[in-house]
Amino acid sequence: MRFRWHDLIWKTVVDADGRKLGPLVDLVATPEGEGLRVTALLVGRRELLHRIGWHHIDPERLGRRREIPWQLVTDVRGAVHLSVRGDRVPPLRSS
Repeated sequence: MRFRWHDLIWKTVVDADGRKLGPLVDLVATPEGEGLRVTALLVGRRELLHRIGWHHIDPERLGRRREIPWQLVTDVRGAVHLSVRGDRVPPLRSS
């Protein structure tokens, strides 16, 4: 599957039960040939604020930081759909 970064960013990420997990804030990728291979999704309001350097807000108000492995993505049409429930996605250890 080929796509551009801007085609996915800000799409809603939805778990296998149809629950919204939050916006797709950024992608984690590794070099492959002359391109990049996406390895994970960075999802949610807390991740967004972490990425832009806002660390002074109470993190409990913002929910979990989520880095979702790309292997859990089943579809990116409309929203980004996952093959598992949101509670099966472990939170990041760092905050």
